[in-house]
Amino acid sequence: GRGGGGGCWEGMLINAVCGFFGSKEMLSNTQEKFSVALFSRRSRYRAGMRFFSRGIDQIGNVSNFVETEQVVWSSAGVSSYVIVRGSIPLYWQEGEAIVTLKPQPEVLRGHNHIAAMTRHLDAMTQRYGDTVAINLVDESGVEGPICEAFRSTIACAYRGCLGSLVPDEWGDSDTPGLSVRYIGFDFHSECGSMASKKGSVSLSRFLSTLEPHMERHGLFFQPAPAHAEEVVNSTQKGVFRVNCIDCLDRTNVFESAASLHAFLQQLATLGLIGEDELAASVFSLRNGYRIPCHRIEREFKHMWANMGDRVSVQYA
Repeated sequence: GRGGGGGCWEGMLINAVCGFFGSKEMLSNTQEKFSVALFSRRSRYRAGMRFFSRGIDQIGNVSNFVETEQVVWSSAGVSSYVIVRGSIPLYWQEGEAIVTLKPQPEVLRGHNHIAAMTRHLDAMTQRYGDTVAINLVDESGVEGPICEAFRSTIACAYRGCLGSLVPDEWGDSDTPGLSVRYIGFDFHSECGSMASKKGSVSLSRFLSTLEPHMERHGLFFQPAPAHAEEVVNSTQKGVFRVNCIDCLDRTNVFESAASLHAFLQQLATLGLIGEDELAASVFSLRNGYRIPCHRIEREFKHMWANMGDRVSVQYA
């Protein structure tokens, strides 16, 4: 060997990521070239398959924790946006998973749910900044009890975190509890089938209520060297943490829709669409219409669908 230390392993170990990568070169409506890449990085902690790996451990790791980053770059610079998914941060299981296709989630007794959840969400705020937990599970039926358990536990752990406050009302983000918010959205009740215009409009209108949080979170932007003195660099200061029961289908739909809003802002930041086109696109999304740059939207959604399929296979 070449002596002690980590250096002796250089060239022998290969860094690998479990998740997804896809990239696409596109053209703006003004025929300017730009590229989009989508990365999904699955946590190596609390690994396991759907139905058998659920919830949280005492360290604060959750099942099916996946960080997704979309990167857009052009001659003007590079921008990225991050969104995260992860299992409901409680101790829970589905004991009937081997005998029914719709097992009832069961919150486990005898565990300190608040301590584990606090470790998880505190780690998230340290890594990502302000964390908005978006809970998409049903508020009634078999999912009702775990939905209420999540809501009540996070309310105990982070006083004042419930509801979609305007970011200015958060106050000092260093104040305990104010860097975490919880927002519930009964996806099945509000949207029904996403194939319908009603479902698409319902989700878009929910996203419009989250726009103040998106604005507060911002985007990462690094201008190209030629523009470095003209534009101030920015970083993303917060994240949406999204869950349903599996953190698959409903989560995929929400994440792709939220990321489309961010994508439009990235295009505007890079000068690939103008402010008028951005405003028209946001209006179209809110009302279920096709956006002006519909060709770009179609390619974007195709990339997100491929990512969702791959992440689903890895967990399911």
